[in-house]
Amino acid sequence: MAIPEVKKEELNLESLTWGDLTWVNIEQATEKETKYLSENYPFHPLDLDDCLSRIQRPKIDEYKDYLFLVFHFPVFSKEVRVTTPSQVSVFIGQNYLITLHKGELKPLVKLFKECQIDEESRQENFSQGPGYLLYRIIDRLVDYCLPILNKIGDNIEEAEDRIFSDRMRGAIKEISALRRDVISFRRIIWPMRAVVGSLEPRVRRFTKTDLAAYFGDMVDHVTRFGTA
Repeated sequence: MAIPEVKKEELNLESLTWGDLTWVNIEQATEKETKYLSENYPFHPLDLDDCLSRIQRPKIDEYKDYLFLVFHFPVFSKEVRVTTPSQVSVFIGQNYLITLHKGELKPLVKLFKECQIDEESRQENFSQGPGYLLYRIIDRLVDYCLPILNKIGDNIEEAEDRIFSDRMRGAIKEISALRRDVISFRRIIWPMRAVVGSLEPRVRRFTKTDLAAYFGDMVDHVTRFGTA
């Protein structure tokens, strides 16, 4: 479903079409964008409300013509040195994929821009249907978790070094903060395991490719992150 150009100029969204597949990317969604979606797509009003809510848990809602997905991925705040969840809402149908997010997940932002400017990237990510495009998005976001986990590990090592120096009091406080960060990371990642694990059979109708092995590998990654 293509978006009329006159509408695009009025909304906080971008769209990209290759073949018969359109990717609509919405950053910092407001009621204006969800109202537009309600007028142009067969989405349940509760799903559109969930796109604007900050308290949703990762989930899959399945309908006759589309799936509605909610994912949480960790974002590391350098200022407070704490990992926080960033929500991505996704609608997937036969000829479209719609992503709604805050714009702070760099792999998602980068992939959309790559597809905008590079024909080969569009062909690679769009040619196998919306199910494969969804896989490519989630795979990049899951891979993005590793550097965050490595950063937490580096901070732990720094705190351990301080324990054996003359800065014991500060090290103990730092370890307490790191413990909270590890717990936060796990709380973000662990609910994703069930969502990603049950996703492949449901997106099968939206792709030309057998994605069982791809999603299986991704579930392994999420599981390892959640138990790290």
